[in-house]
Amino acid sequence: MSDTDSPSPDPAMPPTPPVAPGAPSLTRTQGLAHWFRTSPDSEKKAEATLSPDSTKQEEERDPFGHTPGHQRGGNVYDPRQVGASYTFSSPVGVVADRVDKIVNETRKRDVLDWVELDRHHLLEREPFVQDPKWDPAWQSAREANKDTRVRVLIVVAPRGCGSTTFTHQFIAREADSRFKLCRAEADWESPAVSKLPLEVGQILQIDLKDPDQDRPTIAFLKDLDGHAKKLEECKSYLVLTVAEELWRGHRAWVSERARVVHLNDSPDPQEVVAAHLRTAGYPGLGAYTQTEKARKQIRGLNAVEAVRAASTVIKQWEEVGRRRPPALPVGDGEESPLDDELRAQVESALTDWRDDFDILFGDPKEGEQRGMRPLPLDDRCLLLALALRQSSPVLRIATDARLLQDEIEATSDKLATRFSDTGTVFAGRGLRRRIQDVGAAVDSRDHVSFDRPGYGQAVLAYVWDNYEIMRPRLLEWLVKASDATADNDPAINALAQLTFRFGGTKDLSDLRATALKTPQGDVVLGKVLALNAHDEHTGRLVWATLYSWASQTPVQSVVVSMCRDVLRDPNATLPVSKMAMVRLRRVVQEDRNGPARDAVLEAWRTLASDLGRTDLLVDEIQKWQRKATQGAAGKLALLALMPLKRDGIPWLLSDNPPDIDVEAGLRDLFADIELLPETIPVVIDWVRTCAQDTSRYERLRDRLLSPLRDQRVFNAGMQLMQALANVRRPDGGSVGEDLYGRLGDPRLRAVFPLTETTS
Repeated sequence: MSDTDSPSPDPAMPPTPPVAPGAPSLTRTQGLAHWFRTSPDSEKKAEATLSPDSTKQEEERDPFGHTPGHQRGGNVYDPRQVGASYTFSSPVGVVADRVDKIVNETRKRDVLDWVELDRHHLLEREPFVQDPKWDPAWQSAREANKDTRVRVLIVVAPRGCGSTTFTHQFIAREADSRFKLCRAEADWESPAVSKLPLEVGQILQIDLKDPDQDRPTIAFLKDLDGHAKKLEECKSYLVLTVAEELWRGHRAWVSERARVVHLNDSPDPQEVVAAHLRTAGYPGLGAYTQTEKARKQIRGLNAVEAVRAASTVIKQWEEVGRRRPPALPVGDGEESPLDDELRAQVESALTDWRDDFDILFGDPKEGEQRGMRPLPLDDRCLLLALALRQSSPVLRIATDARLLQDEIEATSDKLATRFSDTGTVFAGRGLRRRIQDVGAAVDSRDHVSFDRPGYGQAVLAYVWDNYEIMRPRLLEWLVKASDATADNDPAINALAQLTFRFGGTKDLSDLRATALKTPQGDVVLGKVLALNAHDEHTGRLVWATLYSWASQTPVQSVVVSMCRDVLRDPNATLPVSKMAMVRLRRVVQEDRNGPARDAVLEAWRTLASDLGRTDLLVDEIQKWQRKATQGAAGKLALLALMPLKRDGIPWLLSDNPPDIDVEAGLRDLFADIELLPETIPVVIDWVRTCAQDTSRYERLRDRLLSPLRDQRVFNAGMQLMQALANVRRPDGGSVGEDLYGRLGDPRLRAVFPLTETTS
């Protein structure tokens, strides 16, 4: 990622944006983030201005432009001031032609979508802990990129240690400021070099962490070497972040154009929590994580767990603020003594309760320990019901507990004695006493309060982790207990927590099988997926699942519903929106003439007309017309854009239309019998819009004549012209007759009359 990778600056190019005040200075006077063509004169001038001495000086620079005064974090940086013009071993123009060809060929394929990262945001607004434990890996990455042949950097790390943050911060702090830093989502069924984007002056980062879809194969690693050669020609780099377990079997792999760096440790969790609280705007909450009990619970967490701990602390502050407004001041310059209630709640929420659960869910023969006894089955079910609801009327808690117990008994040995019968229950403790014995309170109005922050989630997670045989029963119970119409249903929240707990697809597949047995199952599935889609650690699994489900009829409605919601979300990032488009494309390819296709068309029409996101639809059409994707989705996207108008005329026919081949698109729409019923009414509306303006009408007519002359669209053309027979031009003539007169052979008009009255 060196400055020597960049051609001489072009005066016509815009200057590098200034670094915001306070940001680490990363601007180099050398290097350029974009390749471009130069004129022959400028090429000669560049060659003349670069002396052998300066060439040698440039070749000695390492790929990131490091100098002895450069330090990680940008605190010290003193670049050498060298000449601003460079040349290469081959003439610039020849290289540019070759690069253009490589990039254009890549763009014709259906490659991964990518988005540019904001370097300033990474440096100034993303929490980052420069832990000394990361120094060896950081230095190894630096050394790897000193070899100009190395174009692929692979960072291998255990899950949860912050490897994505490591790579983003590394490229943001170490690469020339005029490189374009980008990230792509690994939206594939398995790693393939053919799916990798290739642009000029780009550093592309991709996470490979899904055990089902991201496991590198020998063929993929072999193909990386050839891809690295193209990266070198394009002056670009690829950075892969691979989960450690996915790299097993490849430890001996070596390549002269790729280097592997191992990141083994997470940063200090206490520092990670503090950094995330500061970045989120709650620096005052850091003091609540410094108490002896809180530090004990945070100690030993990996990076992902530490981030979640910071979120837990913020949630407790919000909860206290709701119960006892106004909220405690915790912003910059708002330091105050620790609030006892909030301190106790934070410590409770961060507590690891597993030692207590080992007793409560232990063998009844073990007896009392630390003031607790192992719970019988009915009380275990009651505890889980309390953990689910937290605060609820007694009747609701009792109903949930009985529902869970029934699920367990229904799958038990039918010949065995039932766990609970009327006599046994009546001879024991009453419901109120049982609720109090497991730690909840019941008021005079029979309302249960189980106010133990973090305890409920911990109970459910403990049972899920330690009783595999209970997982199907828990899924059945939670699906039946859920309310799909509620905005924040605790059962759906619990399903979202548990089914993604182990990061695999098995539990999610089991949930699907369970949920689809119920009338509200598809809605429950959609909400469970939506709750995890925006999580940086579970989002990949959600999108991989949606990709698979897009081709399966029973759950296509779930895919369409969730992707539609994503496209409607104004806060959805471009990569997420593009992933939603990919899955809707897959739905259309599998269901070309059914309710799912109709739902996609409706979603895309809303996207174009109400939300103004025409860019996503134009991109879909362009991919189709470049033959990068199949035509079903591209035609549907064109159909969604057709009703749009600008200044009273169809946008696609205006003076500023999108960059697509409208006439070719119309030809394909007219030739598609399944889409013709949707196409004809829109074109008729076009004609009616322009019919009373001679100039506009003639312009529209001429645009329609080209696709209608295609023999494949004869039937469509006849239907259209017949429908337009009664639409009048400014001179009173029939639009249908006008088109027919310009298209049809006069000798055939008697054989194929446009209307019954035509002679």
